[in-house]
Amino acid sequence: MKKFLLAAAALLTIVTPITLAAAPANAITPCVTRAEWRQIRTDTPGLLTSRAAAHSIFGTSGTVEIHDNWGTGYVWERREYRACKGFGGSNVRLTVDYETGHKGGGMRAWYKTRARWW
Repeated sequence: MKKFLLAAAALLTIVTPITLAAAPANAITPCVTRAEWRQIRTDTPGLLTSRAAAHSIFGTSGTVEIHDNWGTGYVWERREYRACKGFGGSNVRLTVDYETGHKGGGMRAWYKTRARWW
């Protein structure tokens, strides 16, 4: 039993630093992975991803490019997000358009684009 406990303790000291070093891709600098990008729904009415949910998925709120309010309660906003290295990195521009759709409604994703910088 004593040998088993010593072996388990030795294994823990070896494995713990390895598991701590394996952080998510966006832990240090917020960026969007391909898998995160695919989770944002813009194609099915009633199932559109909310802005809050997108920010939770991405781990960042991105940068506001455009924010329009025509005084009618309808709000449209475009945000840009940084792509992670495995998803194109600095050569790729990711944008998501959000809108309220009606007065007092929450912001929902309705359009997203992934484009390469030339």
